[in-house]
Amino acid sequence: FEDCTNLTSITIPDSVTSIGSSAFEDCSSLTSITVNENNTNYSSLGGVLFNKDKTTLICYPADKADTSYTVPDSVTSICGRAFYYCTSLTSVSLGDSVTSIGSYAFYYCSKLKNVYYRGNEEDKSKISIGIYNDNLTSATWHYNYSDCSLGHSYDNSCDAECNICKNERYIYHDYSILVNE
Repeated sequence: FEDCTNLTSITIPDSVTSIGSSAFEDCSSLTSITVNENNTNYSSLGGVLFNKDKTTLICYPADKADTSYTVPDSVTSICGRAFYYCTSLTSVSLGDSVTSIGSYAFYYCSKLKNVYYRGNEEDKSKISIGIYNDNLTSATWHYNYSDCSLGHSYDNSCDAECNICKNERYIYHDYSILVNE
């Protein structure tokens, strides 16, 4: 499908066993990839292509309109050219499980400005990042980031630290109600 600039979506049948590394390169109108649930090698989530167990992100469609994307926590590897020419993408969230990012993975992601990373700076230094990922490496990295999109979780109303993201909250206590007059 390389250079199929009019291709907007694709459904990968269960019979497909191998997809080449540049299969969707320069498919500039691609917005969604769907994989038949019976496929034994590939899967999709939200229009994004993964290997079957979602440990490898293979392709994020170039014309997907979203400006931000959260890579699932199961992902350890992002293939080369995975986000190739995703010009709408302004931010990406990465789990600390990511250990490798292939060459050209974020090539021509010209609007990418922020990377929200669940690990720390030392963890980031251990990620193998291939060549031509300047848009990724020059973006602002936010360390120890956690997305509590389902809401913060506390053991009780007096806990200051969220059980999920470990962020602190300010708790106001009105002690005047305890004073006997």
